[in-house]
Amino acid sequence: MNPFKIFLKKNKSDKKQLKELKKYPCDCYLSNALYFIETGEIDVAYKEICYAILRSGGKLSDSQLKKFNELKNKRGVTCRDL
Repeated sequence: MNPFKIFLKKNKSDKKQLKELKKYPCDCYLSNALYFIETGEIDVAYKEICYAILRSGGKLSDSQLKKFNELKNKRGVTCRDL
């Protein structure tokens, strides 16, 4: 199953966020993750890595998806802000 469809099933009302996710290449998310690791913002880095995995067509495990869903609701600087 397409990881974007899984993402939508978990967040049916969040199609706008999925559209945003598709705008940026994986290296953008990964570069941001490195920056956030350097600055100690591990939660934001984790979220960026999850976005990169989903963007590249990969899947998150159940535990990763649970943590990702918790973190994505927190406001943090992302690729869209840099």
